[in-house]
Amino acid sequence: MKTLHTLRRVDAAARTVGLGLIPRYETLCRGMEAAWKLSLVQQAMRRKLRKKLPRHPLFAPGTARDPDALVRLFMGRIASNWRLAALDLCPDEVVRDAVRIVGIERLDKARDQGQGVLLVGAHYGAAHFLSLSLNRRGIANAVVAKFPQQAARPIIEHLDLIGLSQDDAVRPLLIARERLKAGETVLITGDGPYGKRVQAPFLGIEAGFPQGFATLAVATGAPMLPTFAVPGPGGRITIEFLEPIDCGESDQPRAERTEAIVRRFARVLERKWLEDPALVWWQGPELRPPLPWRASPRTASGLG
Repeated sequence: MKTLHTLRRVDAAARTVGLGLIPRYETLCRGMEAAWKLSLVQQAMRRKLRKKLPRHPLFAPGTARDPDALVRLFMGRIASNWRLAALDLCPDEVVRDAVRIVGIERLDKARDQGQGVLLVGAHYGAAHFLSLSLNRRGIANAVVAKFPQQAARPIIEHLDLIGLSQDDAVRPLLIARERLKAGETVLITGDGPYGKRVQAPFLGIEAGFPQGFATLAVATGAPMLPTFAVPGPGGRITIEFLEPIDCGESDQPRAERTEAIVRRFARVLERKWLEDPALVWWQGPELRPPLPWRASPRTASGLG
């Protein structure tokens, strides 16, 4: 990804003539959003997204066209590198204004237990902003994730990354387990494509979810908080710490506890998917049911 290097050059040139480009993060984001709502741009976006995400709910037969929903999808799923790089360059006061945190008391309470905290996210909304945004807001975290090499280089230097790959899904979990036992905060996704699967009810079908995050919770006793990043207008991001998931009792069989945790997380993710289908951007082979999107409620958390 050349986005960050380009932004650095542009920002440096702007500052030489007395302009602050990056601190105007919100203005630039709003300009992009306005441009994406233009009819010709919308048509081009729809073609691009339909090709890239052919099974996305916004393109289901009979679904009414929603320009705002298309912009939310584009901001969260496709045109994210620019915003992530720009936010990385912003001074702290801009980040504090751009990144809002909801439910911080839940994280504080989990930390007060004197052990590590497991934050479980998903491929939803502004998921890839979570680790960097939390770090910039003073919440240190290690993130179990896979980043495309060409996209990762400019940003990895600012992340405490536990690298994940299809060929090695066990080693990162072992590292994460030790970090949790050391009292650290670890961020992981609960709907990724790697590792052993647990079948859980999800939008009317039995869908496969990775069990790695649940295994970590069982092995360490760390409290587990579902955590999501929701994009809003002007490039703003709302980080939501939801109620902790019940991880069962230590005297229960491990396999039983693991399956129960996965099923509870699946119910949480199902509610998030239904809140705003435009923010769904991961649809692996295990999560491709015929989903009832047209009957889904919409929230006011996006643009519009």
